[in-house]
Amino acid sequence: MYNQKKFFSNQSNRPRPTQNNNQADLPVLTVSQFIDDTRKKIQAFGFYRIRGQLIDPKLINGSHFFASLRDEKDECRIPIKVRDIHQIKFDRSLLSDNAAGTLVEVTGKTDIFKRRGEYYLQPTRIDNIGLGELYANTERLKAQLQKEGLFDPNRKKPLPFLPHTVGLITGKDSKGKDDVIKNVQRRWPGIRFITKEVTVDGTVPTKDMFNAIESLANDRSIDVIVIARGGGDPQGMIMFNDEKLVREIARCTKPIISAIGHETDHHLIDYVADVAASTPTDVARWLVPDYLKEAADIDSAFDALYFHLNHLISDDQHFLKTYGFNSLENFIRHQINNQMLELKQIEQEFISPDLLYNKQHDHVKNMRDRLLNLIVEKVSHEDHYELIAHQLTSVVEQQFILNSNHITNWQEKLTALNPRNILKRGYAYVTNEQQEVIKTVNDVQVNQLMSIQFHDGSVKAVVKEVKKDE
Repeated sequence: MYNQKKFFSNQSNRPRPTQNNNQADLPVLTVSQFIDDTRKKIQAFGFYRIRGQLIDPKLINGSHFFASLRDEKDECRIPIKVRDIHQIKFDRSLLSDNAAGTLVEVTGKTDIFKRRGEYYLQPTRIDNIGLGELYANTERLKAQLQKEGLFDPNRKKPLPFLPHTVGLITGKDSKGKDDVIKNVQRRWPGIRFITKEVTVDGTVPTKDMFNAIESLANDRSIDVIVIARGGGDPQGMIMFNDEKLVREIARCTKPIISAIGHETDHHLIDYVADVAASTPTDVARWLVPDYLKEAADIDSAFDALYFHLNHLISDDQHFLKTYGFNSLENFIRHQINNQMLELKQIEQEFISPDLLYNKQHDHVKNMRDRLLNLIVEKVSHEDHYELIAHQLTSVVEQQFILNSNHITNWQEKLTALNPRNILKRGYAYVTNEQQEVIKTVNDVQVNQLMSIQFHDGSVKAVVKEVKKDE
């Protein structure tokens, strides 16, 4: 491509590195001299034709074009700078919103930006080869995994109603990590987190991602696993379309919630996860109920129960007062009518024998007198029936008070067990950098960073001294 012998013979007399093995004899160059020397050498390399994926394309002031060229397999990039796209052969389709990831061929020379000492590719033409291989492979992989049934809703594991411990896989000091923990604990204080910080940026997941999933899946204290990453460069989240990662999540015995990027971002792990949260903040809605809402629902249920019991008591009182005595009187009248009918039948059958007639007549007369006496007694005992109704009402009211006290006792127990109320009494709990609760001084070291949680917030502290009780 170039005459190396001629290139080095035509270099300036400026001091430059020698082949002398004695490094003490090397000439000393200034930074400017070193960059100038290097720039002349790489400019002499001539033209290159390079194939790769177009990453982060940007057009500034209608003519300046900046982007990066990424290898299709390895995570390496070359910066691209075009001073005027009108002066080179340039495919205008590369200026569209979905141009990122497009496979292109760039012809140009390398150069160095002297002020920063950064090298870049200065194209003379950029040709659009087609859709980026990563995107095409992702679509093919998605169809294959769907055909295998990995995205079948029947495979998805249910989430626990109220998990005790959550395994969180996220980037180091990431905003997504804070969003998950803060919003979950805001909805239900006291949830414990075991956090695994891994690499969450790139085209291929690193080994620490697989190790984190395996470790949390084998931890018996973990109830559910969350994989979270905040929004950012879509190219930086390609790793979440990796086939090995998708299959690892499918094999996991614990339920997994994926929360990658923004609402508009979709990755293959979202399809295989048991729940796909739209954002890290949205994880809390899926993971735990809202404590305040649950407390309000209990209050509403108590009020409804109180109203219902009062309504039943009122109905019973109304029935006794309105229908109880009238029903007894109707029963007596019915008995009298039946006896009268029986008397008429006897009179028709035995009308000639006077003795039998008189006997039956006396019997019916006695029966009528007895029934009339019952009616009189019923009226005299009206106060007694009212007493019975009052006693029945008292029994129902006592049972209602007993049930109310029982509900109140349970409500007081729930309030006493609320972790935030315990903290309000002057207590606090301490966690290490992995959000693990510190229960003994044996788990504490000097200069260790820890977090102290109060009922109204938390503080960061550094251990100055560790002293054990005698």
